Amino acid sequence: MKKVLLDTSFILNAVKSKIDFIEELFLNGFQILIPNKVIKELQKVSKSYKKLKFRNNAKIALEILKKAFNEKKLKKISLKGRNVDSSIAEYLNENSDIFLASTDKELNKKVKNRKVILRYKKIEF
Repeated sequence: MKKVLLDTSFILNAVKSKIDFIEELFLNGFQILIPNKVIKELQKVSKSYKKLKFRNNAKIALEILKKAFNEKKLKKISLKGRNVDSSIAEYLNENSDIFLASTDKELNKKVKNRKVILRYKKIEF
């Protein structure tokens, strides 16, 4: 089974674009990996007063993830390190068979794995 690791930027942009990213990835045969650091980042954004435009999307994303965890469509993974992007890059560079789903340009440059792209309100593999 193919695996894909979701980054915070991908999740927030998919929610903003009203894409059912969990279902689309699941139906295309992906096991979806969510780092614990991404969940913490979403929780932080959902309570932030500085990032008002992302706050509601983060709250919606957390609800979507909670439902998907209950339906066993996601797997939570733990990453080492302090910085979220660096931890993701290190993990993916050690596991080259895992796809990356991120809209973060800097993270995409750091990782040579195959990517899942969010473009024009749809997901491309």
